[in-house]
Parts: sequence; structure tokens; C-alpha cells
Amino acid sequence: MNAQTWVWEGTYNVDWSFGPNWDLGIAPSPNADVQIYSNSNGINPTVIGTKGCKSIIIFDSASLSIAPGSSLSTTGSIGVNGQTSAFFNRGTFINNGDLIIGTASPSSPGTIPFWNVAGSVSNSSNATIKISKADLVGIVSQATFSNSGSIIIGEAASPNMQVGLQLTEGTFTNNYNGNIEINRSTSTPVFISNSSSLVNSGDIYIGNNQASGNNGLEIGASATLTNDIGGKIEIDDVLLYGILNTGTAINKAEIDIKSGDCEFSLVNTGTFTNTAEGVINFNMSADQMNLFNTDGGTFNNNATLNFGQLGNIASRAIQNQATFNNQTSGEINIDRTSEFALVNILDFTNNGEINMGDLAAIGQMGINNLGNFSNSSGHISINRASNRAMENTGTFDNVTSSSINIGSSNTSGSFGIVNAGTFSNGSSLTINRVTSSGISNLGGGTFTNGFQGNIRIGNVSLSASNGIENAGTFSQTSFGSSIEINGTSNIAFLTSPSSTTSIAGLSDLKIGNTSNSGIEGIVTQDDFTSNGNISINRVTTTGFRSTGGTTNIAGGSLKVGDVTGTVDYGVDVSSTFTVGTNADIEINRFTEAGLYNSSTGSLVINGDLRIGNGVSSGRYGIHNLSDITVNATGNIEINKTINNAIRNLSSGTSLTNFGTIHIGNNTGTGQYGIYNTGLIDNESSGEIFIDRTSINAIYNASLIRTDGDINMGATSANTGVDILNEAGGVLEIQSGNVIVHE
Repeated sequence: MNAQTWVWEGTYNVDWSFGPNWDLGIAPSPNADVQIYSNSNGINPTVIGTKGCKSIIIFDSASLSIAPGSSLSTTGSIGVNGQTSAFFNRGTFINNGDLIIGTASPSSPGTIPFWNVAGSVSNSSNATIKISKADLVGIVSQATFSNSGSIIIGEAASPNMQVGLQLTEGTFTNNYNGNIEINRSTSTPVFISNSSSLVNSGDIYIGNNQASGNNGLEIGASATLTNDIGGKIEIDDVLLYGILNTGTAINKAEIDIKSGDCEFSLVNTGTFTNTAEGVINFNMSADQMNLFNTDGGTFNNNATLNFGQLGNIASRAIQNQATFNNQTSGEINIDRTSEFALVNILDFTNNGEINMGDLAAIGQMGINNLGNFSNSSGHISINRASNRAMENTGTFDNVTSSSINIGSSNTSGSFGIVNAGTFSNGSSLTINRVTSSGISNLGGGTFTNGFQGNIRIGNVSLSASNGIENAGTFSQTSFGSSIEINGTSNIAFLTSPSSTTSIAGLSDLKIGNTSNSGIEGIVTQDDFTSNGNISINRVTTTGFRSTGGTTNIAGGSLKVGDVTGTVDYGVDVSSTFTVGTNADIEINRFTEAGLYNSSTGSLVINGDLRIGNGVSSGRYGIHNLSDITVNATGNIEINKTINNAIRNLSSGTSLTNFGTIHIGNNTGTGQYGIYNTGLIDNESSGEIFIDRTSINAIYNASLIRTDGDINMGATSANTGVDILNEAGGVLEIQSGNVIVHE
């Protein structure tokens, strides 16, 4: 039967079924193309009961209503505005019942089954608009559309339906009771384009029953999505993007990007704001990444972003190549990534909380920063990385009142932080449960622990080989800052050749303060300068070992064994080592030598060196195989040694004293005060005091030359011969005095 046009005249009443209201005098047949115009009577049709027609056009100022419990079905479409449509509206449509489009077979509901061109559409509570299939777009709205009922698009197979719901102008409001379900689109289930806006306070389900195209929800450059309080958007089973935003998106409620397998869960190149009430859950497996902020986009998170709470998600949870702000109330939780939890390439600011690996593994790395990352009053927790918790090749600032906590509850890979860029710490940085090193500052990297910066490595649990490895520039720059390293198995603080390390005055570096810290405390292979306070305990072999460059303890203090533990050597010098005028070195609890100056070492003392003043110590106070100079401001005190206070051994070694040397001034100092087989020069300003030895104050088998004073037994007598000058030994008293007190 050929289609025929029915025109509404509204002569008598609003009843669709009353024939005299139509131009043909009878109610529309199932094959009717219905046209509704405004009329002079001001009477518009209402569908009561179950009715049908082929297509409907509502013209300007006209309206159509479907009564509660009633339904209207279309069986085909009509050509209009260059497309075909089953329902074309330029007036007002009020649905309180059911509008059913596209269920008839084999007829088509058209390229755009429901087209709201102008006017308004209201789908009331308990009402339904059902569009089973479409040849292009299920619904196009260019005007006002309000839904408080149910809209179902794509129940039937629809191989040509590219878009489920497309907004091109106006505002589409899905109210509190509204429910929208879209399936089987081949391109984009929801497309908000041009200057249109979608405001959702109800439920929107995309792909919940069938695969639904490339992009789940797309917001155009001038368009706006607002997921308002009470709203919920669920996206399943899309191929490319769960959400693609190039315009403005505001989430005040819940968005779930769920099951399926896509390339990206959310791509933002516009402005996306997750407000204080919002929650976005990412549980869709993505081949690339879950949240991709790029191409000038701005992502503002004021609430909760959950990644991988229910299942494996992507190689990367977040990749930022634009501007990302996690605000004070923002919380980001990331689990179950396969490569990186967060990659930042441009600008990332955290004022809230970021938690990684609390529930499950996060792949190789927690944070990979290649851009500018500011942890500004924010808190970052990283667990369960397989390689390293953080890597920085850009600029990373951990500023005042913020914190970074690595490995607080689970192992976090080989490295806590690997830095090849610029890393500044001005707050709390805690690293535990890594296997290789807590901090690895690579060549070219600059790591600064600044004002109020507190670094704690191994304060809870650490099985790392080394605490800090520096191959670049490492500095602790300000008073009030501190570093504590515990629980290492090899070296607590290791510097490499071509590195520079500095510790500022009134700052602290503590090693082994609470637990065992490996074989060696500090090993330097290039320049190391300290004006701070260094304390080394609970290492087994060497407290401080310099093997290259210049070590300058310019001020402050260096204490080895001041709390507990026993080392073989307190300080091992194999390079240039200087003790500054305002510096104080104290060495206790060693078994072999308090200070060992090897054949490649050069030691200059301008400040204080105290060995064995606190606790019984080992064989030698100073064991010298090279050159030691004690300048006029220098002061050495040695007590509680077993064999020799000073062992100046073998040809080519020299000890030159312009300052003061006290041996045994507090308690016994072993067999010999000075055991010399090299050269000792006590200059005119030099003074040497030797007390409380058990065999000889001085044993000399080479050359001792003095222009200053040597006092023996002034405080407490020595046992045995004060000076034993062996064969070949020479004692030259040039202008000084050698005084023996009996």
C-alpha cells in the first residue's frame, strides 16, 4: 500500500483517533505520513491508546502529545531536509507514553529516525522513546530536549547506524529519572557537536549490551557535557575512545568506563573538570592508555579518579601532554597497569592525593616525568612497581607541605627514584622496599634536598643494595633539611666519578640511625663537600671512604660510630681529604683504624679530629700511608686505641703538624702513642701531647723532626720507655722541646 499524507486540522478535539480532526476525515493508517501544523483552533493532537503511522512531521508552533499508558509506532520514514526521518520535530513533542521507531521490518526508519530540528521535546517520567535501528543517526537534536523517562537506541541490528545520539545545537537534559541506553552504533554512540550541550542527572549506558563503535562519547570543540549531581554515565565495549573531549566536560557525579577493549578510555584536548562530587572509574582495557590529556587540553581533578580497581586496564593509566591539575580535594588511585601508572610530558600539578599500587601491580614504573611536575601540598604513594617507582628526566618539585611515600606497604621495584633531570625536594620523601637503590641520580641529573626537605630511606623496611647513588649533582642546600638512610645491604650513600655532592650547614645526613645499613656508609669517587652534620652508624666495614676527587668536610660534623655498631675503618682516605676550620670529625667503635690514609690519600686537617673519645675503639687511631698535614687551627685527639694512636708507616709517608695533637689525654691509648717508620715534622707552632701509653710514647725507626714541643706524661705517665729510637731512627730536636714528665 502506498503511503499517503495525513494533515492534522484539529477541528473538534485533541484526540488523534477522531477522524474529523484530520484532513482526510479518518484517523491515520499505519502507512500514513502524518503532518501536524499549528491551526487557528489551537488544538494539537494527543495519542490515546495504541496507534501507528509511517512517519511524523511536527511543524513550527505545533505540538504532539502521547498520553500516559499510550503508544505511537512508526513503520517507515519520509524524505526531509535532504535526509529521511521517521519523526521530524520543529514544534513541541510531549511524550508521556511510548514512542516506538524502527521495529517494523523490512522498512527503514530512515537515516535520522528521530530529528528534533527546532522547538522542544519532553520525554516524561515513565515514558519511553525506543529507536531500534537507524541508517545514519538514531536521534539528532538541534533544539531543546528534556528526558525524564527512557530512551533506548540500537536494540536491533543496525549496520549503518554511525551515531546513536547526536546533538548539534541547543541543550539536551537527561533529568534525575532519565535513562538512556545506546548500542550497536558503528562510530559514536553519543556525539555532542557544534555549540550544543548535554546535561545529565540521570543514567546513560553506552554499549552495555552490544559493541558500540569507535568512540563512546564525543564532545566537540564548542560543545559542553555536564554530568550533574545524581548522574551516571557507563561506557562499555567501544574500539577507540571511551570519551573524546575537544570541548568542555564537567563531571559532578559518576562516570564508569568499564569492560571491553579500546585504544584510549578518555582523551581530552579541551577542558575537562572532575568536580568535588565527581567520580570517574576506569576499568576498560585500553591498548594505549586510559586517560590521555593532550594537544592543549586542561584536565582539572577535584574529586576521585579510579584506575584498575576491578581488572587490568592499560599500559598507562594517565599520560599528560598538556596541563593536568589534581586539586586539593582530588584523589587519583591507580592499579593494574602493565607499563607506567602516570606519564607526564608537559605540566602536571598535584595538590591532592595520588595512590599507586595499593591494590595490585602497576607495571614497570609509577611516575615517569619528562615535563614539569609540581607536587605542591600534594601526597603521592607508590607501591608494587616492578622496576622503579619514579623516573624523572624533566623537572620535578616536591614542595613544602607535600609528601612522596614509596614502598610503604609493598615492594616497589629496583629503584625508588631515578633522576636524570632536575629534582627538588622541599618536604617529605620516604622510600622503602626497593632492591637496588633508594635514589639514583644519574649523570646530568641534579637532585636538591632544600629547605624543610626530609628524605627517609629504609626507615620502615629496605633491602636495597645502596641508599643513594649520585652520578650527577646532588646537594642538600639548606638548614632544617635532613637525610636518613637505613636498611641498605651495601653502601648507604655512593657517589660516582664525575659527580658533585654537597651538604649545607645546619642540615643533617644520618646513616644507620635505626637499623643496619650495609658494608659502607659513604663512598665518594669525586667531589664531596659538607658543612652539615653527618652521622654514620651500623655499617660493617667503613664509615666514610673517599676514593676520588676532593672531599672537604668544610664545617659541621662527621661522626662515625657515635650511636652504635662497629666498623673496621671509621674514615678511609684514598684521595684529597680536607677538614675545615669549623669542622669536627669524631670516630668511635672501629676495630682496625679510626682514620686510614692510604698510599693515594692526602689529608689536611684545619679543624678537629677526635678518635676514641667516647667508646673503646680498635687497633689504630690514625693509620697513615701517605701525607697528613695538621695546620695551625687543626686539633687531633686520640684515645682508647689498642696498638697505636698514630701509625705513620713506611718510607714516603709524612705527618706534618702545625697544630695540636693530644694522645691519651682522657684515657689509655694502647701500646704506642706514635709508631713511626716514615717522616714526622712537628713544626714550630706544633704541639704533641702523649699520655697513658702501655709500652712507648714514641716508637721511631725513621725520622722525627721537631721545631715545636713534644710533651710526654704531662697528664698521666706513660708505661715503659717514653721514646724508643730503633736502629736507623733519628730524632731531630731543632728549636723545640721534648719534655718527659715522670
